[in-house]
Amino acid sequence: MGYDATSKRKGKRRLTTVLDIAGSAGVAPMTVSRVINDSGYVSKEMRERVQRAIDKLGYRPNALARSLKSRRTHVVGILLSDIANPFSAQLASSIQQVLLEKGYTAFVSITESAQGEQAALDAFFDHRVDGIVVATVETVVGNEALARFTRQGMPIVGVGRAMSQLSVDRVTTDSWRGAYQAVEHLISLGHKRIGFLGAFRALPTACRNTA
Repeated sequence: MGYDATSKRKGKRRLTTVLDIAGSAGVAPMTVSRVINDSGYVSKEMRERVQRAIDKLGYRPNALARSLKSRRTHVVGILLSDIANPFSAQLASSIQQVLLEKGYTAFVSITESAQGEQAALDAFFDHRVDGIVVATVETVVGNEALARFTRQGMPIVGVGRAMSQLSVDRVTTDSWRGAYQAVEHLISLGHKRIGFLGAFRALPTACRNTA
């Protein structure tokens, strides 16, 4: 939606409507609707006239109204625990790029607590996102919320999160195998005193009850 220029000069900001476009183009509102929704026949000349009016008034369709009609928002929620982590930042960027190519946008939420996670998931669900990508540490509270959303038909994908009690799609890595190969490589180079500095051992396989 754009803003009506006349209203702006009067100090009031009013959203441009289909009726405004129709009045500016000198066509029926139905013709404008057909152009905007790309449905029904509209002559090339009439379509160009409507498009000029749209460009002039800066009109943007009401995404919320369209989503209510189609029952799709073309938005996916991405839940991360730490955007400062280079992996998380790259993950979010890569997911957004793929979504953009498919005509979707993303809402990104960052949380480091079980309460924050539940609040973010509730917000995603309340805003009717078309799916959720979860890349946070597994928690009991979070799993309960995800299980509830899954039962209501929400598509969910977990990234690096076990979610052992949920039947959802997951993208994970074999951390144990990776560590084993890394140690093997170091040993082959002649190293004998090898240390490990990383996350808690229990996090990939167990829930952290931080409710």
